[in-house]
Amino acid sequence: MFLLVGCKKEVATGTNIAPDDAEFCLFVENMDIASTGTLINIFLSNLENNKPDENLEKLKDWFESKSCVEEAEILCNSCFDTFPPVSELSINFIQAGESVNKIADISMSETLIFTSYH
Repeated sequence: MFLLVGCKKEVATGTNIAPDDAEFCLFVENMDIASTGTLINIFLSNLENNKPDENLEKLKDWFESKSCVEEAEILCNSCFDTFPPVSELSINFIQAGESVNKIADISMSETLIFTSYH
């Protein structure tokens, strides 16, 4: 028998943010934050192409819709001079009752792509 307990955050209006965050937060709870990358890229692949600024904001909102995320903040938009440019988001995860900060690197290609945490 499995029992999942958690709180449900309100979904931001005007977005396509899914309220179901069980799989995402299970990775966080199991101290396997890196494995959330696949779920992030699935979300990003469903956004409209060629709207990088808007999609970066939607990604921030998507993170904040997760019950295991305390806060998400865009640190910089296209701030690394690479091809394509890279943006950074600061994510405060809630892991075992503690706040754990990770920086997410996002490739600002036609379709945004999560590349890594550091």
